[in-house]
Amino acid sequence: DYHDRSKEGTPAVDANNAHQEPHNLKCTATSSFPVKLFDMLQRVDQDGLSHIVSWQPHGRCFLIHRPQEFTAEILLRYFRLTKIASFQRQLNLYGFNRITQGRDKGGYYHEYFLRSLGYLTHKIQRIKVKGTGVRAKSNPQQEPDLWSMPWVGTGAPETNMLNENDNNSTSDQNNQEKQNVQQDVCQNQDQQQDQFPNIPMMIPSTIHF
Repeated sequence: DYHDRSKEGTPAVDANNAHQEPHNLKCTATSSFPVKLFDMLQRVDQDGLSHIVSWQPHGRCFLIHRPQEFTAEILLRYFRLTKIASFQRQLNLYGFNRITQGRDKGGYYHEYFLRSLGYLTHKIQRIKVKGTGVRAKSNPQQEPDLWSMPWVGTGAPETNMLNENDNNSTSDQNNQEKQNVQQDVCQNQDQQQDQFPNIPMMIPSTIHF
């Protein structure tokens, strides 16, 4: 089962580098594959290559949009690889899973691989290959619905959506209260007219709030 790791605590920040955010990673030639992968997804936006590969909007998986261009422009540049099969083998060795249906079809995910939370990549361990080394086929029924979970990283819309819904709810509530007050005033005026039929009543045409 998929576990949401986005709320796990951040590592301690060095006092000498307190201005740095904990999700920033220093990627080197000896960094692990998950660190290089996270670094690549951060850099493609800056390099104008997000049309080739990018995080999905929810930030819980990434998707290769153009496999041929990915092989030609990304693999050698960021991973020193020449074949996409070698890249996919690395994903398998580090426990990434491929989604086979829905809006994320073809995307890869890992519980500890989340946009803007690079410090979690250090928890991704290389899997020791046993037996034939061939992974079992994925079960679509067990694949997580990542779109239904809270979005992570930059661009998450939940806050704005919630605020908008709250504002709409407040506006509707205020309108209903105004209608109730107007109805109460009209009912009171009707009751007074019944009690004092000979006294003319001044009924305002509009009630201002």
